[in-house]
Amino acid sequence: MTQIEKSIINNFAGINNVIASVTTQPGLSEIKKSGVLTLLFSGAQLTTCSVFLKSIPAQNMYEAMRFWGLFVLYDVPSW
Repeated sequence: MTQIEKSIINNFAGINNVIASVTTQPGLSEIKKSGVLTLLFSGAQLTTCSVFLKSIPAQNMYEAMRFWGLFVLYDVPSW
């Protein structure tokens, strides 16, 4: 993996960490639990189903799935 690819993945992982901290705040957390974000981001729910597979995806693919999964799911750990 080149340095450019590593920096892009690290930036994307940083964005994911920010989204994870924002979406677990009390107000937005309740909206997330109610399923509103699941209805708004239905494609995100389908995309993140691959997070639960036993396969090991590439880091860039996982960070993309994690990005969408953080809007819908709670337990999407870092790669």
